[in-house]
Parts: sequence; structure tokens; C-alpha cells
Amino acid sequence: MSEPHAGGRGRSERKTLGAAPHPRIQQSLTGPDKGSTPAKSCEIGQRTDVVGMVGPVPVTGLLPVRAALVLLSLGQGLPGVWALFAPRSFHDGFPLPGNGWLAKFPPYNEHLVRDLGALSLALTAVLALAAVSLERHLVHAATFGCLAFTVPHLVFHVAHLGRFDTADVVAQLISQVAPIALSVMVLLLSRRIGVFEKKE
Repeated sequence: MSEPHAGGRGRSERKTLGAAPHPRIQQSLTGPDKGSTPAKSCEIGQRTDVVGMVGPVPVTGLLPVRAALVLLSLGQGLPGVWALFAPRSFHDGFPLPGNGWLAKFPPYNEHLVRDLGALSLALTAVLALAAVSLERHLVHAATFGCLAFTVPHLVFHVAHLGRFDTADVVAQLISQVAPIALSVMVLLLSRRIGVFEKKE
């Protein structure tokens, strides 16, 4: 009479053994629960704009950001090198020899021109690093830093356009509005792309 009871208990034990494992064991086998929040780095490169959809951003989405940052770094770097290592030549001949814009604002000050070149190169380094890494916070910091320089620079020149002829006025407006437009584009595109999720 005890064997059926033992058999029933055996079947019950087998059912217990076949039950789902402890949630922590299950998570280690299947990965993090859907409700858990994955650790995120702030690197542009994958989309998180659609709920539950994380994947690589198309290369076409990253190229404009990187290209704009490269152009911004060149726009700061080339005159920065010139001003730092040949300040007198930069003062008298920027942007073209014989047509120096800085010469319209005398007197010449070597210290200020060299400092301008060094600061431009510092901004160049940050912009270039942002272009290589595409880390979102670095991209934003570099872009806002660029705007912090280019916007007041544009305001100053707009207030002193009377010192220049028409061709120089047009050239100044184009050369100074362009980096502002590129910076705004970088901010908008980097926000739309989102952040890259890395596995810890």
C-alpha cells in the first residue's frame, strides 16, 4: 500500500526538479531582464530612438557629424598654427597676404596674437578628438566651446564692418557664419542619433 504513495511522491519530486530555476540563475542564463536598465556610455553610434530597438546607426548618419567636426577643427587649427608661430605675418596677412583684416585694428600685439593662436589650437585638439571618438558629451562640449568663440567673434565683426570694403564684408560674414551653422548642425544631428549602448 505504500508503493503508490512513494510513486506519487517521486512524480512530485520530478515535477519540482523540472520547475523554472531561481530568477537570478535564470537571468545569468538568459541575460538581463527586459525591465532592467542597461548601462549606457555616451558614445554616438547606435540608435535608441525606438523602444526596444538598439542597433548600429547607418554610416550616413555619422558621416555628417564627423565631417563637420573635422571642418571645424581645420577652421581653428590652420589659422591657429599661423598665429602662434608667425604672429606678425598673421597680423599683417590674414586671411590673405596684402589684405590683413587684423591690421585694420592696430596696434600689433605679439602677445595677444600668439595667445589667440594657442587658444585656437587648444580648441582644435578638442574638436579633433570629438571627431575621432564621437563620444556624445565630448562632441557637445567641443561644439559649445566652438560656439562660445565664434558667436562673440561674429558679433564684433558685424559691429565693425564699416572698416572693410564690400568683398571683405561678404568674405567675413561667410567665414564667420559657417562655423556657427556647422556647430548647430552637429548639435542637432548628435541629438537625433542618440547614444551608443555598450556591454559592460
